Amino acid sequence: MYRLLNCVVCLRLAISSIFGYDRRGVTIITVIIGDNPIYGYFAKSPAYDVALTRALRTFPTTLSQVRRLSVNEPGTYSCPEAAALMPILAMEVEQLIRDHQQDFTVLITPGGL
Repeated sequence: MYRLLNCVVCLRLAISSIFGYDRRGVTIITVIIGDNPIYGYFAKSPAYDVALTRALRTFPTTLSQVRRLSVNEPGTYSCPEAAALMPILAMEVEQLIRDHQQDFTVLITPGGL
């Protein structure tokens, strides 16, 4: 996870230098469906928090305007049920992107999504 956030930092720096987005923030949106003990919300969400905290210590200036938002649908779902939830969650993600459209946005979906 920490390595993934380091990649996010590198991408942001590259895009900022090319397109001049130095004043943009970073919004990391995580989409997590269900409570699976391997890739569900309670298993993955704390890992994102720890990775973000570590990344902020390493890159305090670059990530000074970072925010992590989460779209979560708790419960236990079969694959067809989870697939049926996708349009609803996609609308939630779209709204978050619209609300933070000035930011450099990264979408992360763990597990079987």
